[in-house]
Amino acid sequence: MYLCVPQDILDAEISEQILPTHIPKLAGKASDEDIQSMVSLIEQSSNPIILAGDGVAWSNANASLVHLAEMIGARVYMADGGDINMPEDHPLYFGSTGHMFGEASLPITTNSDCVIAIGCYLLPEVFPHLSDIFSPHAKILHVDSNPFNIAKNHRVDLSLVGEINGLICQLVSSLDQASEGTKARFKANNIHNRKLKEEKVSNIEAIYGLKPGVPDEDYDGKSVFMASGEFCRELSLQMPHNAVIFDEALTNSPPISHYIPAKDLGDKYWTRGGSLGTGFPGAIGIKLADQSREVIGFSGDGGSMYTIQTLWTAARHNIAAKFVVCQNRSYRLLQANIRQFWDERGISHHDYPLCFDLSNPEISFEDIAKSMGVKAERVWKPSQIKSAIARMLSATEPYLINLVLDGDVHPELIGIHCGQ
Repeated sequence: MYLCVPQDILDAEISEQILPTHIPKLAGKASDEDIQSMVSLIEQSSNPIILAGDGVAWSNANASLVHLAEMIGARVYMADGGDINMPEDHPLYFGSTGHMFGEASLPITTNSDCVIAIGCYLLPEVFPHLSDIFSPHAKILHVDSNPFNIAKNHRVDLSLVGEINGLICQLVSSLDQASEGTKARFKANNIHNRKLKEEKVSNIEAIYGLKPGVPDEDYDGKSVFMASGEFCRELSLQMPHNAVIFDEALTNSPPISHYIPAKDLGDKYWTRGGSLGTGFPGAIGIKLADQSREVIGFSGDGGSMYTIQTLWTAARHNIAAKFVVCQNRSYRLLQANIRQFWDERGISHHDYPLCFDLSNPEISFEDIAKSMGVKAERVWKPSQIKSAIARMLSATEPYLINLVLDGDVHPELIGIHCGQ
């Protein structure tokens, strides 16, 4: 093993808090004493949250996780997950912590006096927060089958290592013996967090729905554009109940989760770690694994361009996966990331780098698909959505919809200008 450390890092002063090493106990089944120690900390909490990773899905512990969350009234967040660890439409499921900025996930991790991490490591972010990500008085509990995940980056007060489903069941069984006062507090958590979820859902509909008062004919694909909510709503009405989604829509993922919530393991997949270009090849791989299910891969302008050639593979081997490009004509995720970067450093917002703009010349994804042998069409107004989805789903060969969406673009700035 060779570790190379840059000279400037060797010379830098260590500012992070130094914490004692946490050594997890290794056992196939936790002792009654260890379970009771963890249960006692949960019972003392007033605002617990659960951070769940793919270790839950890999252990078939989904139902047990739901039971635990409902029992204590905890909000559940996915931490770098690619599988369904909890039904997306559950009132206690609040989405992902994200994978880019630690500052963005801090409101989640600090808003709790008891954090229960299950089947994940904390937290694989590109720009992590380097200090303690938890409230100073919070108790941090970790349940995992992989001891290397525990205390990997942040402090842990108590951990259990073993088969995840069995460990959760042990916790649930012991929590069932809680006092009536504790159960009443857990019930209050449930009521409070379910109301928070309702507010979050209404925000998604407001952001991604159709613009109030804008008639269909005004959506011209040149100056007035749709958001993706109406497309996702209509797709949810037409697609088969056993369809599979590979969601690499990124900035357009919220309406997919809202209108097409995955309930069971295998209903939906995401990209772990933030790598781009997995949506379309991921859909092809899933279709090859199970040709009896309809498979739809979502991607964006930038993400799809990483692996657009995979459409040729689908056509060549007649792999009848379906593809949707969410074309906002920009690297919208990079726009969001740089806004966060500016905010963290006190930099006032200004024009995005022009290389984030993909509006001119506009990429014709439907023509690219056709040139590779895949049937495709362009959708830019609400009246086109229903029939386009019907054609896509009835196709017995690969099919692509280029969904043209609203974006922050400035084609007038593109070109050679004096002073450049």
